[in-house]
Amino acid sequence: MSAIIVSPVAVLPIPVTVSEQHVSTLEMTENPVETGASMVDHAYRKPRKITLDSALPLPQATWQVIKRIQQDRRPFTLVTGLDVYRSMLIKDVSVTRDPGSALILAASIQLQEALLVETSRFAVQGGTGAAPSTAGGASTPSAEKAASDTPTQSRTASTVHRGDTPLQDAVTEGPSPEAKRHRSILAGILQ
Repeated sequence: MSAIIVSPVAVLPIPVTVSEQHVSTLEMTENPVETGASMVDHAYRKPRKITLDSALPLPQATWQVIKRIQQDRRPFTLVTGLDVYRSMLIKDVSVTRDPGSALILAASIQLQEALLVETSRFAVQGGTGAAPSTAGGASTPSAEKAASDTPTQSRTASTVHRGDTPLQDAVTEGPSPEAKRHRSILAGILQ
């Protein structure tokens, strides 16, 4: 049972792993109904968690590397005997020092998956169509000028944040070709 942390900061082999604990949880939302059992209407995967109880050589140098990887806060890859975990972060490190472990670093390292998502930002102008804003979240100068020239009462909204989904319900004529290109793969499959 060994593991390797491959981080942008450093590579940390863990040659002696006393124990590994892998946790993968599916969260199911439940809503009560008038009679009978609760109804499950949605399920999502929670971030995976791994706990490594390890004995590491070179205690002072290894401790500095672990702290640097944790403080860097950039997701890294963890390779264990069971699986390869991507996008992991060190959540907690607990080190025990006693006379019996003076020459090793007896550490319990808790790692958690960082679920990363991308979002899109669309500007809605007068209810006639959705156009994606430019990178960085700012709308285009022509869109800002058009919005500022329109009286306040006739504007639908300046900006709507909705993740990766197109603004079909905000646009009566259906999504624009630009919005269709920004649609997630899953949305295209489910239609």
